[in-house]
Amino acid sequence: MDEFASCRVAAPRAIRFARTRSLAGPVTVRSLSQPKPGWRLKDAVDLVRQGYTAEQVERLTGWAASVLTAQVKLCDRRRTPAPA
Repeated sequence: MDEFASCRVAAPRAIRFARTRSLAGPVTVRSLSQPKPGWRLKDAVDLVRQGYTAEQVERLTGWAASVLTAQVKLCDRRRTPAPA
């Protein structure tokens, strides 16, 4: 027996996972916002751009503050010309 016999470890075996074929199930679409009747997203975004906070507009219109903030950022990016 050589001096390293006790230090050798068996090579790890490859792990095989069973392949399953499954079809995608039904998709559930969830919305963060429950807009109040008569409020369009554009109208709510306009209020934020006028200086109201996204949280104030959320309480008034029902549109989620995160949705409003993202939409304002998107609009700002589209309006800002690319740096030269």
